[in-house]
Amino acid sequence: MQSDIFDFLSNNFVLTLSTFDGKNPYSAPLFYLFLNNVIFFLSDLNTNHSQHILKFPTVSVSIFRHTRNVKEIQGVQLMGICKFLEHTQDITENSIFIYENHRLNLKNIYDKYCEQFPEAKEIPSSLWGIFPYWIKFTNNRVRFGHKTIWRYEDDISS
Repeated sequence: MQSDIFDFLSNNFVLTLSTFDGKNPYSAPLFYLFLNNVIFFLSDLNTNHSQHILKFPTVSVSIFRHTRNVKEIQGVQLMGICKFLEHTQDITENSIFIYENHRLNLKNIYDKYCEQFPEAKEIPSSLWGIFPYWIKFTNNRVRFGHKTIWRYEDDISS
């Protein structure tokens, strides 16, 4: 993943998640944590977006910098596969999720998430991961309309 995309995702914390239930789209703003090229978030299993994901795991996401200055506009649009990882109350030191030959320790991820968003500890919820396969980063700080595209295939073929 290109460093400009990685830096942008690492330095922001709110996304808009778009899901689909087979008939209607749905969008939800969520706090997120970006680690190991995966976007993690917490959500109750009974929300509309969680129920949609269980049926249709392909999602789209937008993350953008809030500004009125057109020269400062930056934002990501991405598509990925979203996976239910674990109920937070069930996460232990041994909770592991294997992704791309990486062993992701869910306890460490949950702890880092709660470090950024301490309120999350108060609410039983579920840990989810979005595994991007396509990202477009618009960065007007470089020049108006500057875009960087990343595809999962680009990383695995290099």
